[in-house]
Amino acid sequence: MCTFFHIKAKNDAVIVGRAMDFGIPLNPAFYIHKRGDSLGSSISVDGESIDMPELDIGKSLYGYVGVGVTYKFIPFTNRIITDGMNEAGLNASMLFIENTKYQHFVNPKTSIPAFIMCNWVLGHCGNVQEAREKLPHHQFYMPALMASDLPLYMSLVDKTGESIVVQFQDGEMKIHENPIGLSTNGPWFPWHLDNISNYANITKDTPEPFKMNDFEVKPKDGTGLLGIPGDFTSVSRFVRVAYEKHFLAQPTDNDQAYEQATHILNSVDFGSGVKHGGREDRNTYIFTRWATIKDLDKGIIAIRTHNNMQLRAIDLSKIDFGAIKNHIVHIPNLEPMTFIKNSVSDKFENETGC
Repeated sequence: MCTFFHIKAKNDAVIVGRAMDFGIPLNPAFYIHKRGDSLGSSISVDGESIDMPELDIGKSLYGYVGVGVTYKFIPFTNRIITDGMNEAGLNASMLFIENTKYQHFVNPKTSIPAFIMCNWVLGHCGNVQEAREKLPHHQFYMPALMASDLPLYMSLVDKTGESIVVQFQDGEMKIHENPIGLSTNGPWFPWHLDNISNYANITKDTPEPFKMNDFEVKPKDGTGLLGIPGDFTSVSRFVRVAYEKHFLAQPTDNDQAYEQATHILNSVDFGSGVKHGGREDRNTYIFTRWATIKDLDKGIIAIRTHNNMQLRAIDLSKIDFGAIKNHIVHIPNLEPMTFIKNSVSDKFENETGC
């Protein structure tokens, strides 16, 4: 269960929001990748240098930063990212969708493990058009033991706002244009685009009063939004965010778009205990493990976690991707709140009456 979207401001800034909902702890950390290195190159993890030659998918053309994870079925350290952006302003995010059937392995030069498709795209494509051109020349496969546990697809957006969705259906790669800048989970992406038409009656305006025989009906404030789904299924999240994006006033600049992305993320965020891991799994809860916000214009990626909603960010513009070494940056624990100096519990230096 995940939600991905982007917002474009009047100044053409593109802000991306992504919520990661999962039932297993993933231990997120930032992974920084050097331009010109392969994914199998040496990486520094807590001061220890580790090589991963089996992940050698060619030298990257772009440096990038993403959220890496440690997942029990992929023991490759958290250089494998689920979400990130590169120095050219391309964003890539991986999400789950049931019934995924990957392509077949053909040869080591063109076939790429699907669980590193975010790394590959960010390292080899500068924008969505490049991805659209390069992806069909590769095959994304998954080892049989992992395929059922990792039914992945990818959402891309670049700093111009151009966006596509890449899914694997019946062993074929399907590249879908994403005109509304949004994706969640199943069913397949085209179904979601068709389904939002079922909610075309929803409006942000309060309906006008009308007569029912001799009784005057006076609609209450907000009743134009009656019927918008509020649950956390992928279908409902897609509809809810689609209309939230549609009704929000277009932000003027990066800061306003950032604020609006935060509010949309809040509408799909849910805590532990709301949803079990599955029909037969009553011991695990799926909840929002973390959420990211990325400014593709300024090159900033920020993350908040379920146990600490303070945003922690990395500024890509301050990184020399030609010189930096591949490494992991652990997400620091910050105080959950900041106390205001000279609050009611402190002595005011210059007290004044009201």
